[in-house]
Amino acid sequence: MKTIGCNIQIGDILTSAKLVAVADLTNASQVATRTGLPAERVLVMLGLVTAETVEAAVRAQLLVRSRVLTLEAAAKAIAVVASYRVDLDRALEHTGCAPAKKVEVNQIGELLVLSGLLNKDQLTEALKTSQHLNLPLGRILVLKNVLTEQVVEAALNTLVMIRDGQINRNQAVVAIKAVAKLGVSIENCLNSIGVVLCTSETVLIGELLILAELVNKGDLLTALELSLTQEQQIGQVLIQFGFIDEQSLEAALELQQMVNNQSLSLEQAAEALKKVVNDGTDVVFSVPAVSHLNINRLQAVDLATLLHRSGLVTQENTEKALAVSYASKLPFNDMLLKYNMIEDSALQIAIRCHLLIAEGNLTVEQAIFTLHQCHWTGASLIDVLSQMGWMRETAQPIPILLAA
Repeated sequence: MKTIGCNIQIGDILTSAKLVAVADLTNASQVATRTGLPAERVLVMLGLVTAETVEAAVRAQLLVRSRVLTLEAAAKAIAVVASYRVDLDRALEHTGCAPAKKVEVNQIGELLVLSGLLNKDQLTEALKTSQHLNLPLGRILVLKNVLTEQVVEAALNTLVMIRDGQINRNQAVVAIKAVAKLGVSIENCLNSIGVVLCTSETVLIGELLILAELVNKGDLLTALELSLTQEQQIGQVLIQFGFIDEQSLEAALELQQMVNNQSLSLEQAAEALKKVVNDGTDVVFSVPAVSHLNINRLQAVDLATLLHRSGLVTQENTEKALAVSYASKLPFNDMLLKYNMIEDSALQIAIRCHLLIAEGNLTVEQAIFTLHQCHWTGASLIDVLSQMGWMRETAQPIPILLAA
């Protein structure tokens, strides 16, 4: 069987643009591995690049993967973005790398025609309706009962895979035909023709939004198609068309990270997201309220998970301390010290970070990064917070009494 590569990474563009050294990228990757944070966000936290530069690099990555730009052209443009604080389009014009025309590659209509599931007359009629109603083509085909939602979803997923260099168009066509005939998933169809996809243990943001009942399957497919044609993140499309608001997306992304780090189950994350939307609470307060759904899962915003995700206490020791704390009804932090699972100084810093989260002065993500920096560099909590610009007037540290 053949394994298809996943092509260019954002780090390749940033290093080619000479904005990030290879050593810095390696360090950021190590921090990302230990903390569960995206490497690009770590680079921003370390002050090596701006969030705007990373956002432009994400777009540039899509253009490179779609064969619209070369890596060299993307790197030149991103260097201009960073130096002159302009958007990617202006940077491409400045460097003379802008495509002569917008290249439309591997669009859903082309794939469906090649798959024999749509004829050219049907495509022409559906395109007219799409333009008239300002809805994406795939959605129109489903509404007209020309194709099933499953087939359209499969075609959209293959577009993503083609863009990311995981499959080619011929493999996509064969797999889409099989989906229509057999009614199985696109992944199974690709496996049956010998394609091994580049996969990761991640939950898709769409799964979480659907389970939390914030969007339905049809709306998500609409957003996915628009994100492909407009070269935008799917979350931004969902906001742009009013499916969700920015607060809901931010909460969903934070909860998605907790699921991917195995701090929450997908069901817990969905319930927590519902509480964020319905009650107007923050993620930091919504997660503990759903802990009864799965008592064997560590909660992402409690001290136990903060210590584990920061690499200060192993998962085995965390679970042991929680179990003893629950049985004895003694504070969790006392159990950590009693069994020498952590040094008192490190525990006090973690306790303080936990308080800062509860006070709304630090995000969970910032706390994990702060604990990691204190542990691995030996810097004090105040030094790290000051360096990152996160220092605020807050209450003095006090003991936290946590039970399982």
